[in-house]
Amino acid sequence: MSDRYPSEIEIGGKVPRSKMEGLIQAINCQECSGDWGDKYISLPNPEDEPPEVLAAAIQELLKFVTSENGKGIAKNTLWFCDEEASWGELTEIEEYCVENDIGFRRRSSSYGEYSSEIKEFRSGMKVYDVYNTDTEGHPIINGTFVKALVEKAEALLKEGATQLTLTDLQKATETVRHLLPVEVAELEPFEIIEELES
Repeated sequence: MSDRYPSEIEIGGKVPRSKMEGLIQAINCQECSGDWGDKYISLPNPEDEPPEVLAAAIQELLKFVTSENGKGIAKNTLWFCDEEASWGELTEIEEYCVENDIGFRRRSSSYGEYSSEIKEFRSGMKVYDVYNTDTEGHPIINGTFVKALVEKAEALLKEGATQLTLTDLQKATETVRHLLPVEVAELEPFEIIEELES
């Protein structure tokens, strides 16, 4: 049995029309909502149906495109939430997006012993990035690693070093950089395209 806590996802960027049926199915399978406290979304299921069913499902889906920036949500992205997401993840949607190179940002709230979390994926990335955050969405860095870097710098100063060597500075910078989230571009507005542009 999994713990369940609030999670939300934004989907953005250029999405080929050929990927829309699968995305709609993933959203239906996920049992998420279009707003906190709302009932689950149930889009028309285009699988093995005539093209007009897919067209109707896409029109329903587009109702969930955000129109304003608000609390870190990008303008004109698809936005869904689940107040009781298993482990705070929206697995069906996330996996479909990663497998089909569709950009997204998923945020989950803290719950009990679990910290808030953000998962980032953009079209073209080889892997997604997941990192813990505070309640405001700022990344949390593991204090153990930072403490070790500070202690090393203090030891060098005690030994009489007046400044860190370039090699030491490079190592420290690389260590801190690995603790930080991967830098990703902002989510682009959600757009359905006929085919991937080359």
